[in-house]
Amino acid sequence: MQSQGWTWLEDADGKPVTPEQLPANLGLKQFANDRYRSVMYFVRDVGYRQDDNSPAFQEFYWGQWLRSQTDPGMGLENFNLDEVAPYITLVGNVAKAIVALPDDTEIADSRSATQLGKRESFGERAFEALSQPVDSPKPGKLAYAIAYKTR
Repeated sequence: MQSQGWTWLEDADGKPVTPEQLPANLGLKQFANDRYRSVMYFVRDVGYRQDDNSPAFQEFYWGQWLRSQTDPGMGLENFNLDEVAPYITLVGNVAKAIVALPDDTEIADSRSATQLGKRESFGERAFEALSQPVDSPKPGKLAYAIAYKTR
């Protein structure tokens, strides 16, 4: 699995783990939340695209990049991730930073921004859809996730 690139050998804090440290079973209770990867889930379609040619663990690679950023506008510690408004601001900041990257910027594991799906322009429609309230006809995935997390 390792030679095929089918394993992610880092914990939720970005620290290396051995294959023996991976959970024996799959399920939500066996996995910890990598907050950087989680942010990148919401940045998808706003700052980068995912398609059939995207590498496995694409969000994790972008999460590594985000973890290494020093701009306070992308620092998770500067945002309340339990509320939609600050979280959506963070997503917008991260997506704009990705779109502004030169295409050949190395993001992680010798993969460029282009190879990891960097968009040429900010995904405005996807961004607007993210925070649609949970009681709207088409709830946004960010609003829905925060509502789920806080109940």
